[in-house]
Amino acid sequence: MSIAAADVTTAQFAVLMVIDQAPGCTQRHVASILEQGEPTVAAMVTRLQTSGLVNKEPHPTEHRAASLTVTDAGRTALRVAGDELKAFNNQIREALGPDMETVAGALGRLMSIDFR
Repeated sequence: MSIAAADVTTAQFAVLMVIDQAPGCTQRHVASILEQGEPTVAAMVTRLQTSGLVNKEPHPTEHRAASLTVTDAGRTALRVAGDELKAFNNQIREALGPDMETVAGALGRLMSIDFR
């Protein structure tokens, strides 16, 4: 899914959020928080860096790692995407009305199933 106004995917939005909440973190930290593989996160970070949304600098203590920070453009993308996601969620709430809790509960149960 794309968050069109911010020109980021929902996965990239999640990466931006983690980095914004833990400035200077490593890709390993982001991967751990999002329960994603490090190569997947590395590819997303590279795309975000190329787009000017994330900075990568040498990590002060982990010489093989990079320290990640969100740029001003990245913070703008977070704000724009966040506003768009809130509007989307409000549309879902309005469409489902009182059935929202039932649907959310069913989706939660589906997400807890280990399909492996």
